[in-house]
Amino acid sequence: MKLIPLESDEQRAYIQWLKIYNNDVYNITIHVPNEGKRTWNNGNFLKSLGLNKGFPDIAIFLPNKNYYGLLIEFKRSDQKNKKKKIEQENWIYNLNKNGYLAV
Repeated sequence: MKLIPLESDEQRAYIQWLKIYNNDVYNITIHVPNEGKRTWNNGNFLKSLGLNKGFPDIAIFLPNKNYYGLLIEFKRSDQKNKKKKIEQENWIYNLNKNGYLAV
């Protein structure tokens, strides 16, 4: 049986790799904690602070000649429903439309 890492394991490995091999990019990279279950009160509080459902998992604020930055939505390869949620699709579409590379 092939073992597939969790999304969080892959994100953690990516961040650790980035910290070792490109610290300059690591210093302008952030994980947005949109995942997980929350109480109704806590969810509403975080929304009031600007947490927005569906935002990509990782944001790298490094512009180049083509994009303002890179945003990555991680997905496990063994998920039964690999399809992104509509909120994730909307974020990816709008970020790409506004000069970011969102994948």
